[in-house]
Amino acid sequence: MTDSRGQIGLTATVIVAAALPFLLTPWKAQALGPSGRGEVGYFGAAFTIILACAALGVRYAYYEVRSERGMRVHLKAPRMVALAYGTAGLATIGFVAVGARSMSVAVIVGLLIAWAISPVQLLTQTELAEAQSALKRKRVAALSSTPALFESVATLILLVVKQMTVTASIAVTTVSEVLRGLVGASFRRRDRDRTVPALDVTRRILVLSPVGLLPILVANADTIVFAWFVPTAVLGEYSVAKLAINVMLLVALTIEGTVVRAGRRVVAGVVAGLTICAAVGALLGYALTPLLFGAGFDATRYAFIVTSVAGLLGALFTLVAARQSWNGRNRAVNVASVIAVVLIVSMSLILGVQWPGAPAWALGIPAIVSYGSATLIAVVAGRKGR
Repeated sequence: MTDSRGQIGLTATVIVAAALPFLLTPWKAQALGPSGRGEVGYFGAAFTIILACAALGVRYAYYEVRSERGMRVHLKAPRMVALAYGTAGLATIGFVAVGARSMSVAVIVGLLIAWAISPVQLLTQTELAEAQSALKRKRVAALSSTPALFESVATLILLVVKQMTVTASIAVTTVSEVLRGLVGASFRRRDRDRTVPALDVTRRILVLSPVGLLPILVANADTIVFAWFVPTAVLGEYSVAKLAINVMLLVALTIEGTVVRAGRRVVAGVVAGLTICAAVGALLGYALTPLLFGAGFDATRYAFIVTSVAGLLGALFTLVAARQSWNGRNRAVNVASVIAVVLIVSMSLILGVQWPGAPAWALGIPAIVSYGSATLIAVVAGRKGR
């Protein structure tokens, strides 16, 4: 009972922290304007993908090795940093090329800075995997919530002093991720005496990188593609509604450590709980958007319903992937990951070309198909692989 209450309390804390920036979104949107809101949305999506590329799927590789060894894993830093810079660099080149077409210099510079700090994500993901594996809930909460808490405080200050600009917003996002890295580094130092060398996990990381990238790519790749076709104002409206996806993924990340070990009854309870969270998110988004943003944001209001469904499916896949990695069954999850990424990119391209005037709610359809397909493939193939 105590363990269950602790998990519920942790999850609630993370959800509240993730939702705090949303409460400031109406004022932030007014300060930035439609064009600025679209630029910030593009940067946020590209920034997240760059860091995910640098992470190299290390969290899932860590789960696999940790379950075999039963102890904390030590990674070879120079080799991992080189890989992180390489993969993140390829992503950065693509985003800079796309952004140079319509984004400001601040966005381009911000993306280059994101590449420079991208190896920090290796540290934070490794520490998060260790905290999940060892059920260290306070560490999970600290690593998951630090960026959102800092971003909320910094955004509020900038709004009060009327200095909220695209450049300032980009700076806040970047610093918040650096702070998460510092939190991870502090945990690393505390556990140094208990850290032991393990098997070389480089090969496993390369194999598992699609699994680690899928939830992030599907959550953000559509924004990158739509930047070519839809007005920045519509892109900004859709970015607001994607809070539902981000919160659901964060919830899944928070409870990952429990689910990888859980029995069927607990897993069924988790699925039911996630479904309720998604339904509540859809209702709140639908009801509160007009109050917070005004009648002009009806598209965002309906988009919350679509993104809540996508967020539920994304959370389910995140948990399925972690559970399969813990049990050493990764081939099916990799296949599902690749298919999902192909689906989200191709469907976003088709939607952008065939329906350039699509409302914000329609932009979430590719994410539903992508996450849903990946979850179904991973579950079915995982059962066959037993």
